[in-house]
Amino acid sequence: MELLLNILFVDDDTDIIELYHMALQNESINIYTASNGFDACKTAEGCKIDIAFLDLMMPGLDGIETFSRLKAIDPDMDVVMLTAYGSIESAVEAMRKGAYDYLHKPLEIDKLKTTIRNIIQKRQLSFNLDKKIAELSAIHEATRILSSTTDFDDLALVIMGTIVRVMHADEGMLMLLDKATDELYIKIGKGISEEIVSQQRIKRGEDVSGWVLEQNEPAIIAGNNITADPRFIKVTKHPEVISSIYVPFQVRDEAAGVLVINRTKSRIIFNMDDLILTSIFATEIGSAIERSSTYATLEEKMVELIDLNTKLKELFLNTVKALSSAIDAKDPYTMGHSSQVQRHVIAIASEMNFPSDEKNLMGIIGLLHDIGKIGIKDGVLTKPGVLEQDEWEQIKKHPSIGSEIIKHIDMFEDVSEIILCHHERYDGKGYPCGLKGEQIPLKSRILSVADAFDAMVSKRPYRDSMPREKAIMEIKSGSGTQFDPNIVAFFLRVLEKEDMAIKAIENMDMP
Repeated sequence: MELLLNILFVDDDTDIIELYHMALQNESINIYTASNGFDACKTAEGCKIDIAFLDLMMPGLDGIETFSRLKAIDPDMDVVMLTAYGSIESAVEAMRKGAYDYLHKPLEIDKLKTTIRNIIQKRQLSFNLDKKIAELSAIHEATRILSSTTDFDDLALVIMGTIVRVMHADEGMLMLLDKATDELYIKIGKGISEEIVSQQRIKRGEDVSGWVLEQNEPAIIAGNNITADPRFIKVTKHPEVISSIYVPFQVRDEAAGVLVINRTKSRIIFNMDDLILTSIFATEIGSAIERSSTYATLEEKMVELIDLNTKLKELFLNTVKALSSAIDAKDPYTMGHSSQVQRHVIAIASEMNFPSDEKNLMGIIGLLHDIGKIGIKDGVLTKPGVLEQDEWEQIKKHPSIGSEIIKHIDMFEDVSEIILCHHERYDGKGYPCGLKGEQIPLKSRILSVADAFDAMVSKRPYRDSMPREKAIMEIKSGSGTQFDPNIVAFFLRVLEKEDMAIKAIENMDMP
């Protein structure tokens, strides 16, 4: 994924503005400048600004008021306050209101570039997370529709809607081949004007879609320089399109059409992962056309659906693992923590005789329980020393943030509450809701024990890992206060079985 950033510098010192401009002129970014808050707001209203570097001390509209107006124009804008000596309190105030960071003037160029890189990394992580969540919802919705209808128009409409949403695309077209004229026409359009839908016809081999159809090869197009690409002839320029994916599909081994998605507002370029998922949906569109025209038997339909659902299930599980990896990437000190918690919650569920589907759900919960840490600043998560009170309050928000993220996935409605409550205590002294005893969901009580144990035996930036035996003693001492005593009993059985298995392996290795 590539981010094409628009960066705005706001400072009444023209020499400083020129310095920033020169320092970043070789970077792949668009630079905008403003000498006061009013001009900054006009710029932000005219185009999407990703990052704004904002001087606090300016005549007219001061930095704090400019910050508030910029965030009102675009809440997703990352604003970095630039402060000289004597204006630290104002910078801290801006941070409390949602500024990304504040930097001291005179600003070091290396520090400027590092801040930009950090924001890009944060945006990439956030975008990938949103995309994976959208993928999960789309997979769930597609599975439901595929199981309930064989009508091509209904199916294609749903698939077009879901894929445009999943890919954070702005436009989508399902183009079918008219065999009589050997031309592509738009069967279904999302975000496309009715005039284009009704009038556009593209001959086989012409433009990008015609080439994709003829060659039976997908294409990812970045930028609007496709007219210079020797593969394509008679190309219609669309300067508003930032990136596109074209995927052909077949019916009975013959070319049948092309699936097209465009980004016109987002400056994030499509990548190979996007192409793979688009190809899955394109294949299903081809299958839907074939099913709707000649459907032999119910048995044939069930075989196809079982095969498709198997593919979707694999994609679903891979997406969950990708979300878990995004969590681990946020905090390198907890790398692998989610996988260890997953292993123990499944083992506890097995010890408690949970049915297979419930054990699978516990595994997903174990992987995703800390997803809310995506919303916590890196500096707080990886701080080597003791956390300040306000930093600890930030950490305590991660169950609520995680719950908010997960609740938007239909199939994870119950998981949202479990993640919200996994730091509640059995004695009612936990967070965020202060629930007590069996007010806490059972799966949250299981997760709490497994999470605490792995946290104790893992290295953290502020302490070394705790020996396993000492961690077990801590779990025992927390029984009835921090933890549900019944869950602790089941967990101790799990640990005993692990110890027995380890000893058995060691004995096998002895001569």
